[in-house]
Amino acid sequence: MDYLGMDLHCAIESLRNGEFPAKDCFFPLVSKLLGYFLVAASMTVKLPQV
Repeated sequence: MDYLGMDLHCAIESLRNGEFPAKDCFFPLVSKLLGYFLVAASMTVKLPQV
């Protein structure tokens, strides 16, 4: 499953099996999510200034 440029398949399958996702899958996912969060947060802060 590819969503917003992220492959969520390995994380979802691991969580369905009751396991923690592997490092090769988890860290890129967290990194991408933090990047999207930072962009969204900066837009939210900047928008009232316009």
